Amino acid sequence: MTKREEFKLEFLKIKSPADGQIDFACQSTEDYNPYGCFFFLNLLDVFEADHFIDEITLIQNNLPYDPDFIFTDATEIIAIEFNNPYFLLENHLEIHMDDFKALIQEWKNFITMASPPTLRQRVSKWFKRL
Repeated sequence: MTKREEFKLEFLKIKSPADGQIDFACQSTEDYNPYGCFFFLNLLDVFEADHFIDEITLIQNNLPYDPDFIFTDATEIIAIEFNNPYFLLENHLEIHMDDFKALIQEWKNFITMASPPTLRQRVSKWFKRL
């Protein structure tokens, strides 16, 4: 079972009829779902997903990490805190960092496989090789 299935979420690819642009969405599959607050994934691009994954990996390996890693453009619409080993979302939902990381990895895989890389993603990948 995937994390999105476990949390009763679905990832959607929506094509705009006006301009043909593809948008991605994360939404709850149930009316009342405490994990519905993961809608913020809609705003998380590959670069930000990589950042989350990299920082959580540092934490898991007991290495120094940036304590402000949770503050990105995508997370400014949601109250999110990190208190090792848990994330607290919207002041009520506690999720273990392993589950959080797995869900973000699923989101990253979904948006990566569904679209060609952006210039920002290609440049980021190029700099990582240096």
